[in-house]
Amino acid sequence: MIYSIRFISKAERGLRRLPPAIRDVVRAHIDSLAKNPRPPQSKPLVNSGGRWRLGVGEYRIIYFIRDDQLLILVVDLGHRKDIYR
Repeated sequence: MIYSIRFISKAERGLRRLPPAIRDVVRAHIDSLAKNPRPPQSKPLVNSGGRWRLGVGEYRIIYFIRDDQLLILVVDLGHRKDIYR
């Protein structure tokens, strides 16, 4: 099954703010979620209402998985020191 990927506006802004080389790597990891929304390096966030996180070096991607809709909703991304605030 292939999931579709959508971004909320906060996540889109976060992606645009990344340096170009990092943006390409992060985007590739986001695109890979379409085939496997729960890769081994991802983890569910505790007490977060179903959010997951995927680490890409120093950066984190926060997303929801909607299995019933085959949808990945990216809600935030950024540097690990800032993302959980």
